[in-house]
Order: sequence, then C-alpha cells, then structure tokens
Amino acid sequence: SGQTAKQKLMESKLPSTTLHAIWTLADVDADGCLTLYEFALAMHFINMKMEGHDLPKKLPPAMLQQDEELELESASGQFPT
Repeated sequence: SGQTAKQKLMESKLPSTTLHAIWTLADVDADGCLTLYEFALAMHFINMKMEGHDLPKKLPPAMLQQDEELELESASGQFPT
C-alpha cells in the first residue's frame, strides 16, 4: 500500500521535502501510488541521497521501464503490503 511505501521511505530519515521529491520522481505514472518498480526507483534515489549525490531534475529515460513484462507486475500493480 502507499502507507507501507511511505513508512519505508521515512525510515531513511531524509527531510520530508527530499522524500516528496523522490516520490514525485519515482511515481512515473503520477497516480499517487508506487508500483513495485516505482518503489525500487524510490529506494535507488534514497540511496543516492544517502551517499551524498543530487537527485536528477527528472527521471532519466534509461530508468523508464522498457520491458513490457515489468509493466504487468500484478493484478493490482501496487506496492505489496
């Protein structure tokens, strides 16, 4: 669920403005929920910030899902609880 994803992101202890930027970057389809793939992107961006790197201004094209199988993750397509 979105709440579960939010809790995992908050465990990083990054500022809420940074976490909001990460969620916005990772939420590729801008539906307010994170699929498993989008959650993985968010965790990647958290790791980047924790290592002192800047976030990209927008999602790099190479990070967009290319494999159609990944787009059909599950019936709900949302982060599992």
